Amino acid sequence: MGAVRAGGAAAGLARWGTAISRSAETRVLRDTHSASNMSESNKSIICSFVGAVNAQDWPRLLALLATDFRRHSAAAGEPSVHSADDLVTFLKAEFITFPDAFEALLDMVAEGDKVAARHGFRGTQLGPMGHFPPTGKVLEATYLAIYRIENGRIAEAWAEWDNLAGLRQLGHAGAA
Repeated sequence: MGAVRAGGAAAGLARWGTAISRSAETRVLRDTHSASNMSESNKSIICSFVGAVNAQDWPRLLALLATDFRRHSAAAGEPSVHSADDLVTFLKAEFITFPDAFEALLDMVAEGDKVAARHGFRGTQLGPMGHFPPTGKVLEATYLAIYRIENGRIAEAWAEWDNLAGLRQLGHAGAA
C-alpha cells in the first residue's frame, strides 16, 4: 500500500512539475514575445528618428527624444550634446555643412531598451566644417550608434565614426 501511495504521489508531483514547467514555458514565451514587441517598437522609434533627421523635421525629432537626452561621441568631441535641443542645434549645423546630407539605416539589432544601428551617411560639403573650408566633395561614410530607449523616447545615444577617413575623402587630410 505504501508503494501505491508513493507511486501516486510521484505521479502527482510529476504532473505538478509538468504544470509548473508548462507555466514557466508560457511565461518565457510571453516574456520573449513581449521583449520582441519591445525590440520592434524600439527599432521603429529609431527608423522614425532617422526619417525626422533626413526631413529636417525638428518638431518630430524633438517628440522622439527625451528632454534630458544625451549623446556621447568621442568622434564628435565630448561633451557637446547634453539635451534634445543641443542635438537639433548640432544637426542644423551639419545640414549647413552638408545641405544634401542623407542617412540610411543599414542594420539594426535590438535587445531590451537598446538598439544598435549601422548607419550610412552621404553628403556634399558645401559649408564649413569647423575650421575646414567647404570643398564641394562628397563624404560617404558609415557610423555605428547605440540608442537607449526610455518611455518610448530616445534617452541616450552613443555614436562613433572614422573622422580621419572622412577628412581624407573631403581633402582635409593627407594620406597617412
